[in-house]
Amino acid sequence: MSEVIETQAAPIEEAIEPTSGLDQLVAGITSEAERLAQEYMPREIVTDEDYKQCKRERTGARKDIAALKGRYDERMRAIKDAVKEADARVKAALAPLDAIDAGYKAEVETYESRWKSARLAALAEAYADYAPDLTELVPFERLLVRFGTEKGRQWDARSMSDAQAEEAMHKAVQAIASDEATIDSSPYDDADKAALKADYFATLDLSGALRRTQEAKEQRERVARLEQERGEREQERINPEPFKTHMTPQEYVAECERMGTPLGPKSALLQEVAVTMGSPAPGEAVPDYVFAGYGNAAQADAFTDFCNRYSIRRRVKILTHGKNYKLSCKE
Repeated sequence: MSEVIETQAAPIEEAIEPTSGLDQLVAGITSEAERLAQEYMPREIVTDEDYKQCKRERTGARKDIAALKGRYDERMRAIKDAVKEADARVKAALAPLDAIDAGYKAEVETYESRWKSARLAALAEAYADYAPDLTELVPFERLLVRFGTEKGRQWDARSMSDAQAEEAMHKAVQAIASDEATIDSSPYDDADKAALKADYFATLDLSGALRRTQEAKEQRERVARLEQERGEREQERINPEPFKTHMTPQEYVAECERMGTPLGPKSALLQEVAVTMGSPAPGEAVPDYVFAGYGNAAQADAFTDFCNRYSIRRRVKILTHGKNYKLSCKE
């Protein structure tokens, strides 16, 4: 082991007067300034001669003032140059000592780095022994970043003993197990739970994983709903529901069933109309024309105009396409 050398810095006893000569300089400038203040006296200008004299005196006063300031500035420059030179000489003198300090610092940092690496390597092995099934899902580096870097509670701090660091690692594993139990008890289906766990184990952020999973679920539901509506519109475009003429509502229902065409959400109403209109009352003839059909709003309006134009009074209209229209039956 290297011997510890204790030393004590010897104070420099040189007497230094930082303001040497300045007192005399300031005293001289003060005396000259007081004399000039008595020599130059501004007064009221009445005539042109007064004006010219005032201008001459001001020029002289400014010249004298500049001379006094120049004397002071010259001395200050000399002092500053001397200080700058002294700074450079002292810096050069202290350079070997600065190198010694840097050497000590480097050795201390190298040892601390080795010590922290050894501490974390031991913790990684303890983690693999304590939670072997978890290490594949959560590498030790991710566990360390999430739980072991908080200020004042770093796992690689020299103020924390090996036993304390290992106990902190155990608590982190237990916190992950608690979060996983929360996921298992969530109302999501198995697929969403699996996605939620994958997100959580990748980030160890339960609240963030829950939020992202819920957002993804809602987005899938929106997409599925839009796809269903798009498919329904396309199906209606390709295979519209039959629009038959010269048949009773009962015949229309039978024709739809024969063709395998869905009657839509208004089918119960249409079947009810077919029952009430399918058989005429005793002594009444079957009407010459009975129209029944599905269509959108524009088609329904065109159908109504057609029936009115040809005095067709007995008809049934059912409008679907996701909108609620009232069943209309005219006698």
